[in-house]
Amino acid sequence: IDKATQVINDAVLLDAGITKEIWKHSKISRTPRQSHLNANNTVFDIKEGCKIDGEFIHPAELYGCNCYSAPFIPGII
Repeated sequence: IDKATQVINDAVLLDAGITKEIWKHSKISRTPRQSHLNANNTVFDIKEGCKIDGEFIHPAELYGCNCYSAPFIPGII
């Protein structure tokens, strides 16, 4: 997933009333960022982002990040 796709997906989820996502590590990188791997399955607020390495970011936001997110719907996931 790329940054543009992530931004569009986030907008669609927010429009549908879904405010949280789950950080997913893609596992495709040979040298993954350990902090992104550690964040795997972390629930975060879509508007804020996930706090990793002291800053709030979204999946695929940083160069070389192949992480993605999944919608978090309480009681379903």
